[in-house]
Amino acid sequence: MVVKKQGVLCVAFVAALLAGLVLVPAGLAARGGKGKPGGGATPTATLYSSCNPCTAGTLASFWGSGYDGSQGRATLYVSGTWSAVPVAPDGTVSFAWNLRAVGTYEFKLYQTGNGGKLVLKSRLAVVSQ
Repeated sequence: MVVKKQGVLCVAFVAALLAGLVLVPAGLAARGGKGKPGGGATPTATLYSSCNPCTAGTLASFWGSGYDGSQGRATLYVSGTWSAVPVAPDGTVSFAWNLRAVGTYEFKLYQTGNGGKLVLKSRLAVVSQ
């Protein structure tokens, strides 16, 4: 009987441990993670492109709205490159990006949220061919 009870307890412990490994990362992602941009937040602003698909070598124009104009800027992440984008007081953005190579570019705009964390505000995939 003792062996059987220990086996049941061992199985229960492993099940609880596995549940914790699944639930904790999911909870952190929903909160936006700590110190990591994006997290699991749903984008709340818009971002549009002048072309999609675009011809490789094109200087594409981007614009959008719904950003926090009081911050004055957003942080853009594209293909391993970080850049600052001005945000107008009315919460709009406008910038250009050279789509030099063939491929898919994922544009992500972040702004600072509570606790100084970067929060994903918009995302747009643009194909260059």
